[in-house]
Amino acid sequence: MLSVITVLFAAIGAFANAELIWDTQRQTRLTLEEFLKDRQAGEILVLGEIHANSENKDEPDTRVHHTNQARMIAGLGQFSPVSVGMEFLTYTFQDTVDNYLRGAISEADFLRQVGWGSSQNFDFYREQILLPSRLGGRTLALNIPRAITGKVARRGPDSLTEADRALLPPIWEKGGDEYFERFAETMKGHATQQQIENFFWAQSLWDDTMAWNATKYMNTAPQDRMVIIVGQFHAEFGHGLPADSSATGPRT
Repeated sequence: MLSVITVLFAAIGAFANAELIWDTQRQTRLTLEEFLKDRQAGEILVLGEIHANSENKDEPDTRVHHTNQARMIAGLGQFSPVSVGMEFLTYTFQDTVDNYLRGAISEADFLRQVGWGSSQNFDFYREQILLPSRLGGRTLALNIPRAITGKVARRGPDSLTEADRALLPPIWEKGGDEYFERFAETMKGHATQQQIENFFWAQSLWDDTMAWNATKYMNTAPQDRMVIIVGQFHAEFGHGLPADSSATGPRT
């Protein structure tokens, strides 16, 4: 079974500048240097982040938060190949990602083809996407097309067509009870119970697809370390993506 560790960068004020990491396995704060000492080949590090967007892009802590991601990836590259999995990239566009990284298409064409959202400032993620090609690893598009999760969120799992289902991971299950309770709390007052159920099925599909693509790759590259950059909610408390990656082992 692959080793899956959830890490969260402290992202505010003095903590951000100190590069402090919350290691959920040890339940303690570590400096980046301390955290890197114990890393092993074959690990998947689920790095929960605060997404850089149009609202927070000018805040100093946002820049530090994402710079620290690149520092972690570069630091891991001292020991073995490092691959990076991106929540923002849809796995059906993996060829586009590869073409961009080998210089076959421009950055502008890459962003247009993968549908990079205008609210997500690429400046905060460029280095994380480029680094693996210099560190012997790969940059992986992990997520399922938004059209599919959008359909699930609106009309539930049974709304998917056969063509949609052909793109699903081999395992897609509703997330655990504690994860659902935490999710439902964020939706309270904004959606009906049925809508919350549908939204959570979509959230679970997001998690399961990312776990499938990450573990599938790592089973072919056990010498790598992988860093998955994903929204913090998908990673906190060991729920979501970390739980799905740990529970299944090899996926095909």
